Amino acid sequence: MQNEFVRESGRLVLENEAHVVIGEIRYTEHVDDKVWDVTHTFVDPNFRGQGIAAQLLDALAEIARQEDVKLKPLCVYVKTAFMRESKYDDVKTH
Repeated sequence: MQNEFVRESGRLVLENEAHVVIGEIRYTEHVDDKVWDVTHTFVDPNFRGQGIAAQLLDALAEIARQEDVKLKPLCVYVKTAFMRESKYDDVKTH
């Protein structure tokens, strides 16, 4: 079995085959505009170094594209990823 993304209110989690959360990215949706504040990224220490945080951000970016939303990076991981990777240019706020 594979890891699975699960979208909940204000967060996207990645669960392993045993349905244990191995990482999450939290965001705040604003009803009045099309921007989500990305506030926190966490990966269980036992799973760090495997690209889990990047997978979470990639998945959230894809959801943002589908929903025509921009992402405002408030956590350090996402701020750094947005500065380093041009693949997020279409979803990041300016």
